[in-house]
Amino acid sequence: MKRSAHTSDTRHRNRHSSRSYWLEPIARLQRSLYWFRRIRSVLMRSFKLSALVGMILLGWFLAAASSAAPTWPDIRQQIATNYPQIASITTAELAGWLDDQSRTGPVLLDVRSREEYEVSHLPGAVWAETNAQQRAALAGQPADRKVVFYCSVGWRSAIATEYWRNRGPRPVSNLDGSIFQWANEDRPLVGAKDQTTHAVHPYNRSWGALLDRLLWSHDPSG
Repeated sequence: MKRSAHTSDTRHRNRHSSRSYWLEPIARLQRSLYWFRRIRSVLMRSFKLSALVGMILLGWFLAAASSAAPTWPDIRQQIATNYPQIASITTAELAGWLDDQSRTGPVLLDVRSREEYEVSHLPGAVWAETNAQQRAALAGQPADRKVVFYCSVGWRSAIATEYWRNRGPRPVSNLDGSIFQWANEDRPLVGAKDQTTHAVHPYNRSWGALLDRLLWSHDPSG
């Protein structure tokens, strides 16, 4: 009877240990997201720090998520929670808009790094990573011409969209899913010399999990 009880107890500990192994990364991510929201709530009371705070906390979120790859529902929920007032547009809606010759197309601004942009970008998109570059890209554009921001998955472009929304009245939108979803749906992309391409910069291994692995321009961990 003692041996049987010992065996049962060992199996119970093994099952508990297995569950803890898989649940711990999720628990760490949940704790990080909780403090992410708390700290951002305090710091965002200063309007002038909004863009800077967003970028700093983005880096923190990426580090926290490194042990548990994000999913599309995770990304969309966090964007909706932290930037609830910005407008968004789906990849299907944008594709239909760009194909409609009867409508004036939007100004497409790519807010990723220059390296990411040169690997591939949406046709007609202008590289404008910083607020100053975005301001220069919008100079001379009619005040009522719509602007669509995008990045890899929609987080960095959500920061830009909020920044320009708060400086209205120009209509601005964030591309939901951004270039990763656009590429996953096999929509057109061009490279640095406007040549057709299918490769996309994966940003890092964690967020690259949201992009079809066959589309990675390189392995970011290499």
